[in-house]
Order: sequence, then structure tokens, then C-alpha cells
Amino acid sequence: MKKFSVVIAGGGSTFTPGIVLMLLANQDRFPLRALKFYDNDGARQEIIAEACKVI
Repeated sequence: MKKFSVVIAGGGSTFTPGIVLMLLANQDRFPLRALKFYDNDGARQEIIAEACKVI
């Protein structure tokens, strides 16, 4: 099955961890190759990205 690269625009949002959990829970139907975060607030994006690494 084809793997997808996903970009989350607004990656510093508090909604991002929930989106990541949903993507991980559905990898059988939507396999991931890469997951990237982009946000205009780099510090906030870094905090959320570190939290998502734990997930």
C-alpha cells in the first residue's frame, strides 16, 4: 500500500496531538511515510513536536 507524507500546518496547535493519535490509530488504512509540523510560532511548534514524539 502507498505510504503518505503528511504536513500539519499549525503544528503548534493544542489540537495537533489529537490529530497525531488519530493518524497513528488508522495506519492500517492510511500508512505514514513522514509527518511534519509547520507553525509560525517556532517555540510553540517545538513544544508540541516534542510532546508528539512521546506518543
